[in-house]
Amino acid sequence: MKQQKREKNKQMLDLFVGPLGKAQLDAIRFATNLSLVDTKIEMIKKMESLNRMLDNKEGMSEFEIDLAERLLDEVSHCFIELCEGSEEC
Repeated sequence: MKQQKREKNKQMLDLFVGPLGKAQLDAIRFATNLSLVDTKIEMIKKMESLNRMLDNKEGMSEFEIDLAERLLDEVSHCFIELCEGSEEC
């Protein structure tokens, strides 16, 4: 996985020349990482909401509990996949 990422970055580096090209590449990476941070924050908020919902199961049917648990699992897996390969997770 990391090898593929390095090869992709190497290909991108070949497109940009000199300090201006490096600055453009850094700006692209910054914008990409910024959007990923926002997505991760939203996913964490969703997981917290689902956890709160599951902590207070009174008044919830078995179907609702099962659905909330499945949603929590799915959001958790998506979060883990999104964090794969990133240094901050």
